[in-house]
Amino acid sequence: MIKSLLASTIAFILFLTTVYAQEPSVRDVRETLMGDLQYVMGLVAQDGSVSREFDTSGSLRGQVLVGLMAANLHIGLGDPQSLDLLDRVADRVNYRIESEDGVDLGFDSERFSDFENHITHLLAADFLSTHYGLTKDLRSRSNLLSLAESLEKRVGWTPATSKAAYLLQSSRISRITGGAPLTKDVQESIREYTQHYTDIIEFSARGGLEGLTTSLSKLSLLIKAAREAGLEVPDELVALWSVHIDYVVNQTRSMPITPENYPSLISSLMALVGAAENNHLEYSKVAADYALELCGSIAKMWRAGDRILFLPANVLNVYPLDPKVTVEEIVTEARKGGRILVTDLRFPTALLILERYVELPRELSSALPLAISKVSVKNGYYQLFEEGSLRSEEFVNRLWRVNFLATYLALQRAPAAQIRNETVDVLLFRHPTFIIVLTLLLSLAFARRAGLLRW
Repeated sequence: MIKSLLASTIAFILFLTTVYAQEPSVRDVRETLMGDLQYVMGLVAQDGSVSREFDTSGSLRGQVLVGLMAANLHIGLGDPQSLDLLDRVADRVNYRIESEDGVDLGFDSERFSDFENHITHLLAADFLSTHYGLTKDLRSRSNLLSLAESLEKRVGWTPATSKAAYLLQSSRISRITGGAPLTKDVQESIREYTQHYTDIIEFSARGGLEGLTTSLSKLSLLIKAAREAGLEVPDELVALWSVHIDYVVNQTRSMPITPENYPSLISSLMALVGAAENNHLEYSKVAADYALELCGSIAKMWRAGDRILFLPANVLNVYPLDPKVTVEEIVTEARKGGRILVTDLRFPTALLILERYVELPRELSSALPLAISKVSVKNGYYQLFEEGSLRSEEFVNRLWRVNFLATYLALQRAPAAQIRNETVDVLLFRHPTFIIVLTLLLSLAFARRAGLLRW
């Protein structure tokens, strides 16, 4: 009896040891991000400018990309050093936008191609939205609104690039970092989305599944932000949100689950997980249930045992994040329908959010610690992209990793369960492939179909 009890105890201890060995160490993750902070500090001069070695062209796009890494490092680390770096880069970016150095507000000159100017607008607006959410800096708010107005002037109003979209993101960032919701900004956003109700429908109809998933993500963010601020969203917008859930579910169900379709599948998954976050609304369960089903299918492509597999991503989801890839090269590859292989971190992020609403089977719940453990390389970086596919390989790999690990650290650092629930959203609404790049892809596609962009 005693021997049997002892054997059982030893077996249990060994089981626990195995389980906890797979759990990511907060200290290891923090040390990894501190290494990334030292790396990005080496790219920035005291005046906030970026080294020419990093970006030989001195583009505003390169400067903003460094700023985005600094912003995410501050979300994860929450330390004065990363904040100082972030503020220095933001000051420089604000100055360049105000003097139209590297960007053409209004798209009314021939200094840049429409495509290059469009990318710069999107990246800069995303960065300033993040900086405003973190610091409440009114200069950043003013300039991000100027960028959004410029985009609207060129391509018309869209839910992805509207002033409301960026202000809602700022409010989300404020909540993620423990601050209050930006109530006045959320009020403005509700008014703007209500006024452009038919434009949202048109955007979704013209954009296909990508348009539907983008609109659903933005409507979910609006509803979530309004609830946090104690505000009501008009019934017609809530109904439109429900209709978008149905359309995304139905169109995704008809799609074969293959690596070739992975870019569309992961977009649908992330949009449905965002909808599931609004669990005060009954229809969120439809989104959550199908998201869980879809996760089970995607998991078979995403991993094999303890290996994370490469999956295809559209070049527009990656190349704009590399300042050494020229606009001409991006356009050429995009026209060819180019793909790049990536270890995609959106999937474990989706699981992290979803597990708060539905019970995940073991094969799904283990994906998050696997991903964190894999990318937490203290010296150097983990190869997330196919080797040789990027010119600024180290930077883009670190940028992708920083967004993911910063989310995890912010989650662990959160002082209360309520803040914990808000923090977990960060990759859904801020991961480069969703706020920057999916927005870029959809707005470019929309503008091209409307004949508004010159490539």
